[in-house]
Amino acid sequence: MDSTKPKIVTIIQVRRGSSRLPDKVFRPLSGKSLFVRQVERVRASLLCGQVVVATTLNPADDLVAAACAQEGWECFRGHDADLLDRHYQAALKHRADIVIKIPGDCPLIDPAIIDRVIGFYLENGDRYDYVSNLHPATWPDGNDVEIMSFQTLEKAWEDATRPFEREHTTPYIWERPEQFRIGNVVMEGGADYSMTHRLTIDYEEDYQFISAVWSALYPVNSLFGVGDILDLLDKRPDIYMINRSLAGVNWYRHHLDELTMVDAGQTKFAAGESNAGPQEGTLSRSLTPIALKVREHIIRMSAGGGCFIGASLSCVELLVYLYADFLRLGKRTPVDGTPVNGTPVNGTRVDDPADDSRNAMDDPRDDPQRDFLFLSKGHDVPALYGTFVEMGLLDAGRLNNHLSTSDHIYWHPNRAIPGVEFHSGSLGHLPAVAAGVALDCQLKGLDNRVVVITGDGELNEGSIWETILVANAYKLGNLTIVVDRNQFQANIRTEDLVPLEPLADKFRAFGCQVRRIDGHDFTQLQEAFGKVGGDKVNVIIADTVRGKGLPSIEARADRWFCSFSDAEVSQLLEELHGNIAATIESETLVVR
Repeated sequence: MDSTKPKIVTIIQVRRGSSRLPDKVFRPLSGKSLFVRQVERVRASLLCGQVVVATTLNPADDLVAAACAQEGWECFRGHDADLLDRHYQAALKHRADIVIKIPGDCPLIDPAIIDRVIGFYLENGDRYDYVSNLHPATWPDGNDVEIMSFQTLEKAWEDATRPFEREHTTPYIWERPEQFRIGNVVMEGGADYSMTHRLTIDYEEDYQFISAVWSALYPVNSLFGVGDILDLLDKRPDIYMINRSLAGVNWYRHHLDELTMVDAGQTKFAAGESNAGPQEGTLSRSLTPIALKVREHIIRMSAGGGCFIGASLSCVELLVYLYADFLRLGKRTPVDGTPVNGTPVNGTRVDDPADDSRNAMDDPRDDPQRDFLFLSKGHDVPALYGTFVEMGLLDAGRLNNHLSTSDHIYWHPNRAIPGVEFHSGSLGHLPAVAAGVALDCQLKGLDNRVVVITGDGELNEGSIWETILVANAYKLGNLTIVVDRNQFQANIRTEDLVPLEPLADKFRAFGCQVRRIDGHDFTQLQEAFGKVGGDKVNVIIADTVRGKGLPSIEARADRWFCSFSDAEVSQLLEELHGNIAATIESETLVVR
């Protein structure tokens, strides 16, 4: 090896998590996984140098590491959400001088295009800090190649602060042409297929399209290129139409209010998505930090006796969105320097646990114009009370009493806590209570909205379905049932006990208006709740992940009720912030 030549390292970001198409990287293509086929194509490039697969520390991605080991490929593991950090750390470990970024959702990427972009950079290295074929894009989507010096990547790693700059790795660079020298490689002859042809994967239609192209071309030429694909699509318009409606859909659509070098003509929304404009990014930026704080409260409540941490973490975004953006909360006593029965916190009164007498002005439930929220899955109360703290409805110090019989905050939602509409814990009862409140509001001609959150395992209670029949008979369109669909009932998967799917069809059969969303996506929550109303019971099935935010316990059947040691709680807080992978040894409660 010539030590005078710069070392080129190509990094392919791969992980199993995907909200729109779960486990897409392990979809099969001719007997191997999709990401393995992509790496094979990247390695066919003549100029790519050392190829490294960069995945996460999430246990779910152990399979990615194992697949790399089986193929004899380098695999680096790093931060789950901060892809800029993962990319930088991988480049640092492998002593890269020149770094190439290729996303892990481009299984049809053309090795010749990779070489063309790298070759352009190598020929003009004294003129550019960063070169891609994306700014502006002209190639069919799914041939993304970005190349930069290690020093350029390091500068972005040091200075990038905005969430989308960390998540998407390179925006800090190409958004600053006054700071970095930016180069671009375009298709010959002025051709532009970037908004008309989609070779990447993020939806089921994309996989069907990729499979059809692969089946037609791979047996003839295993390294078929973009030209071969375009010729095929000219001859087979039926294949072209499989995902034609998704051409142009990319991540830019969620950040148009933040990006200066991308305009609306370079992206679009998928059918059924909300084009919420600037507010879309703003909502997520404002609520995500609140959700993080709520998760911190939940983790701390898992010490000294424990709590139902898995299910509590799965519904955080639901509660944060409802209390921060949707619900019309009751009036609160203003901070006037004379607190009543407590100390003002964030403009509200803090209740004294030893004295539950309340001035009527201090209790939001005494406002007849308020909306109602009922937490039927009462074992998730750590999430509810954590949200109360962040909304200024509860003193954070009281969370330490959650296992103390001296405080009404004990164990399950208690109506002695201002803001809690009704006791809960015994499953299946609160939908009926919520329906009764919704009917009362309807009979009085009021416009109060009533929301009840249930667990998915809770749907085995027949009383819920009886309630829906009655509620639809009375046309209670002011009632919304939210199902926290985290796939578990206690320490058993729902589909292994009493299968629920097809769940949406069952609710529709009972006369409901049904929407299904990602329960961790604030934009989808806003869109779904923005459409409630009418004369049918509204049902929102929120697909969530048990233990969300903690990779060491996510989607694990044995992490239902947990009592962690102080040392484990410290580890979990570090893991929540992406600093370490927690090692948990505490036993869990098992129900058989």
